Amino acid sequence: MDIYIHGHGVWEPRGGYITVPRGFKISFYTHFAKTVSGSTVDRIFDGGNVPPERTIEEFKTVPNFVVSGLTADQKRHADQKKGDLQVLMPQNEMELRTIFLGFGPLMVRVQKSNAERRVKNLSAAFIHLHWLCCQRVLLEPTWGNAVGVNAQDMRHNEQHEGTYRVKWDGVDHYITIPGHHT
Repeated sequence: MDIYIHGHGVWEPRGGYITVPRGFKISFYTHFAKTVSGSTVDRIFDGGNVPPERTIEEFKTVPNFVVSGLTADQKRHADQKKGDLQVLMPQNEMELRTIFLGFGPLMVRVQKSNAERRVKNLSAAFIHLHWLCCQRVLLEPTWGNAVGVNAQDMRHNEQHEGTYRVKWDGVDHYITIPGHHT
């Protein structure tokens, strides 16, 4: 079962790390301490081939990210684009730990389904979360963006493909990602 989490994502070091529970995995579509572009999310919603940057399997450690709500315009846009995808768009701040706990009752049903699948020699079902949020790191001082912390990942943006966007002295700069073409 695929569930897409869409909103504004951040991580504070004091939030710590959590373990991905049994029966779950979570995919991220940008690097840690980077922001995801709207064009990447749109491409995923449109069914485009956007491979995750990484997928964290059950029993592995992941930062306890916090997702917060989209603006009314962003939510309206996402509702129009998401099609039949199951998308969670929290209105209030929600920790990843809470999201995992919230799917507990669903996990019981999935585990029953897994038992039936094993008897029938089919692959086990997972709840696969897709993090369509930034992975900003809240650090002080705020100059980190100039050195690439929290840079916007533009890998899937047609106009700036293969770059990161950083803001330095109020000006956008695009940095080429090794191995990608611009």
